[in-house]
Amino acid sequence: MEKETDVNPDDSAREVRYELRIQPTGDPGELRKLPYWYYLPVLIPIFIWMAMPAQGPIWFASAATLLLFGTWALLRTERNMDSTNVDRELKLYILTALAAGFALASWLFLLVVA
Repeated sequence: MEKETDVNPDDSAREVRYELRIQPTGDPGELRKLPYWYYLPVLIPIFIWMAMPAQGPIWFASAATLLLFGTWALLRTERNMDSTNVDRELKLYILTALAAGFALASWLFLLVVA
């Protein structure tokens, strides 16, 4: 007795199936540490402000601007990371917007009042 099969040999030869598998390199929920040393240049204008207090508003506005650059650099670093967690990125967007407003307000205060 001959074996009966449901598969036609001609159909299986024509149909080729490919399967794409994506293997994550690490735990997608795992957050990498951000390089917080980007904030270190903010300390330079603050130390200069202590040395020359007469020019305080200029050094304060400079520190606010460097804070904006540090927060923006952290945001760019976070955007380049492969992570499925968007909470930290959203927080960095908000912090960058706040730092931009703070820097703008500091320079406007310097131009208008001082």
